[in-house]
Amino acid sequence: MLRERHYRLAGKTLPRELLVTDSGHTSACDCKARLMSSRCGASAWRRCLGCQRSFSSVRDDMSLLSTQIVDNVAVVRFLSPEGQFSWGTRVWEHRINPSLIKQVNQALDEAENAGVQALLVTGEGKFFCNGMDLQYISAHVSQSTEIQTDAENLMRRILTLGMPTVAAVNGHMTAAGAMLGLSFDKRLMPADSKSLFFIPGIDIGLVYSPGMTELMKAKMPLPMWTDVLCMGKRYKSEDLLKHGVVEATPPPSDLFDAAMELAKSLKSKGKDQKTRETMRGIKGNLYKDAAAHLGSAVQDMGFATGTFSVSRSCPHGITLAMAFVKGSHWQYRCPFRKAWVDVSADEDRQLKEAYLALPRGGQPVAMCKIGSLKFSTDFRNLIRTNVASKRTMEVRLRDGDLPFPTPKGPEAPSEASLGANSPESIAPCELEAARTVPHSVRKAWGHGIESGITMSGEFEFTMEASEKELFGEMLSWNMLAAGISPQSLDNRCLKFTSSQGEVSMGSKKEIAKMLGNPRAYPIHISYKPHPAFKFVAPQYVPHMEVTRTMLKFTQTAVAELDGKLDNVKHKHQRRTFERYLLYLEDHYYQTGDDLSDALDMEAVVNKYPETAFSFLLINKTGPGLSKILRGEIDVLEYLFGG
Repeated sequence: MLRERHYRLAGKTLPRELLVTDSGHTSACDCKARLMSSRCGASAWRRCLGCQRSFSSVRDDMSLLSTQIVDNVAVVRFLSPEGQFSWGTRVWEHRINPSLIKQVNQALDEAENAGVQALLVTGEGKFFCNGMDLQYISAHVSQSTEIQTDAENLMRRILTLGMPTVAAVNGHMTAAGAMLGLSFDKRLMPADSKSLFFIPGIDIGLVYSPGMTELMKAKMPLPMWTDVLCMGKRYKSEDLLKHGVVEATPPPSDLFDAAMELAKSLKSKGKDQKTRETMRGIKGNLYKDAAAHLGSAVQDMGFATGTFSVSRSCPHGITLAMAFVKGSHWQYRCPFRKAWVDVSADEDRQLKEAYLALPRGGQPVAMCKIGSLKFSTDFRNLIRTNVASKRTMEVRLRDGDLPFPTPKGPEAPSEASLGANSPESIAPCELEAARTVPHSVRKAWGHGIESGITMSGEFEFTMEASEKELFGEMLSWNMLAAGISPQSLDNRCLKFTSSQGEVSMGSKKEIAKMLGNPRAYPIHISYKPHPAFKFVAPQYVPHMEVTRTMLKFTQTAVAELDGKLDNVKHKHQRRTFERYLLYLEDHYYQTGDDLSDALDMEAVVNKYPETAFSFLLINKTGPGLSKILRGEIDVLEYLFGG
């Protein structure tokens, strides 16, 4: 049911304001934000909010569009939230999949039931519609014909809709997305934009159906047919204006306003039910061939027969990473840890882009810049090289196969890089083998230990009020099961949480007060030691504290130099600086400790007097390490004075 709303947006009173989504109606603030984003450009709006693209997963049934009814014009907007569907498609590409088809049809149903007089469709971000959701289809090939049929039925519905229809094409409209745009009566596309219109069937192995072909023929002049359908030619807005495919090319900031004015000027052609039925009949005859074929006896375009290939993706980055299995990620074999480690998300994206470019003539060596560091990855042998230090390491793709074989080169990739098993250390299954395994390792794995002994170094349990007198025994048992000796227990890490959610840690007074309060039960007790000291024997704790303090000096110096190698003055110190980065990275990886609570020198010495000698040199150079690396202070001058 449509409901009357009176909101004041951008200085205008909208007598009928409705946001129709799968999840219901939203507030006026949401409507205002989307209206503002349409006027200043979605990318500018996101910059105002300080947003960045991300690729976190979203619900597959999330709302993909909104519908505003303004002055009897239904305004459908493809939303541009961050994230990707479970099958890997980025939501903000507005690709045609079952979810989008369903929600657009629902929006059209609402608009028709409300008796609106015109339809305006636009989008947020750099895509109007990036075509069929090829990743969804690749994962559901058996549904390909059904999805194709539903998509064509939607195009036919818009093509013959009983009211004037306007598309404010905010960004790229490609492949089936271009055909969706052609289904409208009028199209506007911003001037001087990077947005493209093209049909890449020839490039990705898809033979467009008779219905789609007739639609394109009906909406494009004859001179464009061969270039668009057979050659995959790309057109900008000014080219489309010359051919009459778009009605106007206003400035990007005026696109929505111009489209709205056009839709309002056409409202009289959908003023009442009789006029709308007349409009539907005229369009049915005008586009008779297209309407007859769209959604009728749809043939496979290449999804099921095998001519379609996701590895033959479109240029311009519009189909980024389509050939890689969802969840796959590039890794490198760390020469220090002797283990496979995930590259950063940014480097993973760059490597996937470069690999997919190989069939189109891309270079076999990919250059990736991550912060101040540069790495070159040779896909011929799957070797990654630190450009500054010349250190080399193998790379591989985890959780998925490469979309096509690596290019041939003088040296082939190792078996490990191609996915062969390469155990890095002793595995629990080897306990049964003849290989000698240290007793401490067997103990950590629980080998030969009675049930309940985890040796995990941490524990948690819940204590009822009736068990208060047994607290000592309960604590002792959990310490034994976790392999924690009384000497190594750090009471600062004991966390007491009451039934009301109150938390006490490290304070004897607060903990005693909680234990004495009957309403606090049941009380949850947990122990999770500091990551830097987990499984560290008590006699080695002072040494670890010293190490953390020294690493804190290093971390501070790296931060003061912005983590950039170029800020180190002398060449011989750049190698040292790179080692600092590796030391920190290795510490973070091994312990998960970010050093935020590392003690300063004075605190360490007060707590462990025997460690004073460890700071004899670092006591002088540590606080001024960044100045030494910048070349602002000479080391000898700093040590002995000028």
